[in-house]
Order: sequence, then structure tokens, then C-alpha cells
Amino acid sequence: MSWIASGKVLAPIRTFSTTARSISESDLNKRIPVRGKDELAEVAITFNEMMDRLQTTFTTQRNFINDAGHELRTPITIIRGHLELMGEDDPEEINETVTLVLDELD
Repeated sequence: MSWIASGKVLAPIRTFSTTARSISESDLNKRIPVRGKDELAEVAITFNEMMDRLQTTFTTQRNFINDAGHELRTPITIIRGHLELMGEDDPEEINETVTLVLDELD
């Protein structure tokens, strides 16, 4: 009887542990199921709230990195295009291209 009772008592802790282990950097969507209103339920709620904050932070970081990458690719593409098209024999065109490239780099 005590083995069965202890299994029922420890089942929520096993669920908590299994769910926590299954959370990875690429998948932060899993949450601990909350049952009841005891201390373990309070821990599960706190854990889930922490995971919500972490997921929001990771999403914000990912969006920032994507935006920064886009912001860097645009001027680099412009610079590359102008350098590829720059004529080698026309000093005026070279000066214009250098001015434009320096402006893009700034």
C-alpha cells in the first residue's frame, strides 16, 4: 500500500522532472502541468512563469539579431555593388564611388 501511495505522491515530481529535462534551447514551449493548489503546484506555476520570461527574452534576442543582420547586409550590398561597377579608368567615378562607399560605411 505504501509503495502505491508513494508512487501517487511522487508522480507530479516525476512529471515536473521529465518536462524540465525535455525543454531545450530550440523549444521553450513546454510547461509543467499544474494540478491542485499545494506547494508543488505553486512551484510549477513559478517555473512556468520563468519559462514564459525566458521564451520572451530568447524571442527578443532572435528578433534583434535578425534585424541587425538585415541592417548590416543592406549597406554592405550597396557598397559591393558600387565597387563591382566602379570604372578603373575614370578618376571622377572612382572619387564618387569612394565618397558613396564611405557614406554607407558611416
